[in-house]
Amino acid sequence: MRNRGQKEKEAILKYLPLVKSIAYRIYKHLPDAVDLNDLIGYGILAVVEALPKLDESKNPEAYLRLRIKGAIYDYLRSLDFGSKSLRRREKEIKAKLEELTSQLGREPTDEELIKALGYKPDEFYSDLQKISASHLLSLDDLFKEGRSYEEVFSSSVEESPEEHAIKQDLREKILKAIEDLDQR
Repeated sequence: MRNRGQKEKEAILKYLPLVKSIAYRIYKHLPDAVDLNDLIGYGILAVVEALPKLDESKNPEAYLRLRIKGAIYDYLRSLDFGSKSLRRREKEIKAKLEELTSQLGREPTDEELIKALGYKPDEFYSDLQKISASHLLSLDDLFKEGRSYEEVFSSSVEESPEEHAIKQDLREKILKAIEDLDQR
């Protein structure tokens, strides 16, 4: 058993430069939210999993390239909350939007875009909602854009009378609790 572990270590050390080069090449095209070390880790796992099938007499590097890339892409797909068909519709909508903007010299209305796509309005808005929900933006990314905490978390929508009453009640309870505290 120890011999197997030693072989794995040797293989990892031997193929680590290959894993890193593939991970770096893929990483260049990804958003900041993706960690390079995760890509390298999944590449190393692919090497370890491929070892039993690896034939050193043939071209092992070509085989490992495929396995490493496949493992990294599988990991990246697992991070995506949208399906392939949703991503395809997203590309279609973006392409049509650019095309109409170019033709019209302005951004098209929703109705114009819906007509050009041949969608039903409820289908179009449903897709837009699914697309927007499938894109997550980390707080770090929001603050990197120079936005303030208040801007990110404040609501531009006026609060309802019910929300106002709840907040007022909460405020009163907090003030009462503060008054009831002893001096310490």
